[in-house]
Amino acid sequence: AIDLRRVREAMASPEAKAAETIARVLDRLGYVKADQIEAALHEYLRHRTMDLFLWDGGSYTYHPGSKPAGGDEAILRAPRFDAQELAREGESCRDEWTKLVSSLPPAGEVLRLDLGASDSGVIPHVPESLRLLLDGTLTLEEVLARARFPRLRTVDLLRALHSSRLVRVARADELLRAADKFAGDSFGRDVKFLALYCAKEPDDVAALRKLADAYARVDRDHDAAEVFLQLARKAEEARDLSRAKEHYRHAVDLDPARVEPKEALLDLCLATWDEKGAAGAAVAIIERHLATGAVADAVGVSDRLSGLKLSGEPALRVLRASGQARRAAVSRVSK
Repeated sequence: AIDLRRVREAMASPEAKAAETIARVLDRLGYVKADQIEAALHEYLRHRTMDLFLWDGGSYTYHPGSKPAGGDEAILRAPRFDAQELAREGESCRDEWTKLVSSLPPAGEVLRLDLGASDSGVIPHVPESLRLLLDGTLTLEEVLARARFPRLRTVDLLRALHSSRLVRVARADELLRAADKFAGDSFGRDVKFLALYCAKEPDDVAALRKLADAYARVDRDHDAAEVFLQLARKAEEARDLSRAKEHYRHAVDLDPARVEPKEALLDLCLATWDEKGAAGAAVAIIERHLATGAVADAVGVSDRLSGLKLSGEPALRVLRASGQARRAAVSRVSK
């Protein structure tokens, strides 16, 4: 076993600081031959270089002649590569990447390692760093981002595990348990699991409500409003109209710039002769249409309220909003 204390002491020596790489230090201490480390480093850097061919874009700066931070240049010395050979290999690398990725689950699915599921009973070696990432909490995309291996190597390992049924997509019940584990998490880690669970179980109203609340907690108001719209439509289908109105109002409050929840609420209020609710929704729609210059739409909403028997404050609000809409229409025509 390598004694890290001895290695640190050797690396701190004057000769190591002057020129020696860690490979030379390990060689001098008798742990491993320097050429073995350099061969492994060469292979590692080659794989990392291959990863560059998988980029679709990037942003970086290059400063000729610049030195590494801290002045530790020796540790970054690398073997030379044949640029033409790398370019040829890189092109085939892109083709290989496409084939490998197409054989895996979608990038947004959570992956779980299940070593007891091997069809053949033969369990291949799974590097510990990768095993820890396949705990049923990370998506394929997140695994690739966090893996210590080059991306192509990681995908190749995952493909082998997936084809042997040792890596699978997390089930709906596992996603729900993960969401419960992180419930109320300030980082919003429950959101991912709830969203994936609801995609698999879209009729679970209780989970949808949890998802809407979780989105709102992490200030993803537009997403929360979208889930409340789903809940409202489901409540309408179940003829629970009071709850449908409640969900529509939540959607309106969370995404006030969006007209669709207001229009759905107006339709439902008119259908149930909820004149006060219809007045509130209509005024909000008219104001939004006027703010965006959709004057004709504002007048159209105003016309829909002509048959309502309103009194008091709701009637005054509707009269003011309708008057603004008609004045804006007249002003536009006169121009």
